[in-house]
Amino acid sequence: MKDKWTFTYRFYILLSGVFAFIILQNTSLKAQSPAINSVSVLSYTKVLADTAVRGRVVTKNKLPVDGVKVLVANSQIPPATTDVGGYFTLDLPQNFTFDESNNIVVFGAKLKGVGYVVSKSNNFVLITVNREDAERLNNVVVFDKSKKPIPKVNILINGFSYIANNSGKIVLKGTINKTAKIAIREYRIIGKVFVQKDASMHLYVAKKESEKKEVTPEKAKEKKDTAKVEEKDSLNTNQNKGNATITRNYADADFSALEKAKIIFNHKSESIQRQISAIRTRLSNDANLGSADRLRLQRELERLEKALKKNTADYLKFQADVRKRILRMKELLSDTQAELAKAKLEKQKLELEKEVTKQKVFIRTLIVISIALLAILTAIFMYFISRRRKKQKEQMAEKVTEINQQKEEITAQRDMIEEQAVELEKRNEKITDSIRYAQTIQDSILPTPEMIHEVFADSFIFYRPKDIVSGDFYWFTQKGDNVIISAIDCTGHGVPGGFMTMMGNSLLNQIINVDNVLDPAEILNQLDAKVKETLQTHLRDEDDERGGDGMDMVLLKLNFKERKAVFAGAKNPLYYMHEGQDDLLYIRGTSMSIGSLFAKKDRKYKSHEFDLQGDETFYLISDGYQDQLGGASKHPDGKRKKFMRQRFMDILKAGNKLPMAEQEAILDREFRDWKEIGDQTDDVTVIGIKLKSDLI
Repeated sequence: MKDKWTFTYRFYILLSGVFAFIILQNTSLKAQSPAINSVSVLSYTKVLADTAVRGRVVTKNKLPVDGVKVLVANSQIPPATTDVGGYFTLDLPQNFTFDESNNIVVFGAKLKGVGYVVSKSNNFVLITVNREDAERLNNVVVFDKSKKPIPKVNILINGFSYIANNSGKIVLKGTINKTAKIAIREYRIIGKVFVQKDASMHLYVAKKESEKKEVTPEKAKEKKDTAKVEEKDSLNTNQNKGNATITRNYADADFSALEKAKIIFNHKSESIQRQISAIRTRLSNDANLGSADRLRLQRELERLEKALKKNTADYLKFQADVRKRILRMKELLSDTQAELAKAKLEKQKLELEKEVTKQKVFIRTLIVISIALLAILTAIFMYFISRRRKKQKEQMAEKVTEINQQKEEITAQRDMIEEQAVELEKRNEKITDSIRYAQTIQDSILPTPEMIHEVFADSFIFYRPKDIVSGDFYWFTQKGDNVIISAIDCTGHGVPGGFMTMMGNSLLNQIINVDNVLDPAEILNQLDAKVKETLQTHLRDEDDERGGDGMDMVLLKLNFKERKAVFAGAKNPLYYMHEGQDDLLYIRGTSMSIGSLFAKKDRKYKSHEFDLQGDETFYLISDGYQDQLGGASKHPDGKRKKFMRQRFMDILKAGNKLPMAEQEAILDREFRDWKEIGDQTDDVTVIGIKLKSDLI
């Protein structure tokens, strides 16, 4: 109990100290903040002595303020100009120390009102000014008359060239005034919309219509003769127009006079250089140039070279003049700052002293009230802590009792589940043994591969049950000169499908081997009738939904003596290829399942008879191969999809010339690659037989 009170006492003493420190810190900062009523003097800050002061000027919306002057009042320190990001650096002389007379002053940028916020971290000063943001632009978006953005358009803003992105948007290098001079090559501006939220200007433009002038054959020669004379005048006129355009475009640009002059003079020099290059090229390449024209061009070349030298000299002279004016402006600015700062500081001192006195009284009162509140809160807190701990002990005892009871119940349930698991395992083993025995019985009714290989030496049987017992089976017999082979797909798989295969095998033996029915269509018709009779006899009324059960099958009869083949199918087709042909052919079966109670009455199966021409290959299939789900790794969405009939036919077509054993290996490999790690969807049966000309 003593430890509890000691911990609580120390905790609240620490909490009281932190609370008092926060109050004193806030009031101290508030007392030090000056009440400045001037737009120019934005902040008064104590900055540690160092070689430089770094900072940034932004608006209330966190937009950078570029092109404004930041300086230290009452000093000879050169002012700094904010860049396009609003950043500035004031270089300080050695042993310089800030005092109350050294204010940081900001001029320009269309400042509005007195509002400002200053924050300081080490020697980095953040100045937030109250400026009319609606007067500034961050980006420009170009649209055509139908309000569609124009990508990759070239635009001139205050003399600087920009290229729009694919959305027609131009992100400016720093903010500019919305009254900036804007020109777009080959377009005329038909509307402007200022979006204040994004500080963006939306320009709507239209293509300039070019005037077409007809040139008659009589005037063509005259124009050609006067082209050389007009070349000089055209170059001079373009030079003057270019200089006038640059002067107008850069007149309002937010750059120093020296930078504007440099751009203008450079542009003029480049223009003169182009003219000089054009004249020199003409003098060296034009062999038909007359002596008078050559003399005129030589004089023009000399004049342009003198003009180039004069332009360079004029720029150097202008540069010197600008630097002199800058020095004079710095002197005037320093004097103005000194007078302004002195008057403001006197007023600030008086207001600051009054504010400090008020803050001291406020702090004392606040401390007394805080201590009283902390004492009351401590007493209340200790009372509730005591009650809560007592209640927690009672709840803990109840939970321990409840947990012990639950533990006993869980132990009993675990023992019972273990006994049930052992019993289920035994039952599962018995059921599995029974199913495997059923598989043995089902395998015994299937023709052996040796029986089929005796007749078809080059053949294969690709047989893959989905479960232990299959719903697919295949059937084979020889009746005199006839060979009958069939692939049958019964409804369902596993044990239910296995029962259907037993019934189908028994009925086929009865119809073909006992009743000697050899026509494929008649075999299917009788098999359909017998399956329907069996299902109708044994289905109860509540099993009406099973009336769609039945068999899909392919049945092929071959007579080598008569060189005839007869096919009949229930839904499934027969695939075949002739030797020397590249196409895989197929014959559709009748679209009706064997034994389906939902089929139309009086509908019969049809036979398809054709001649055996020589070396031919036949494929008898169920739909399990082409319906197999898989290929998840081959699709971008990662979903399993059906193998599909066309892909299956492509495999048969590609491997048709290979031996049947190799074709079976290809089918097995493609099936496993497509299935991947997924489950098999259905039972699969594919029978391939290749007839040789010597067999027929």
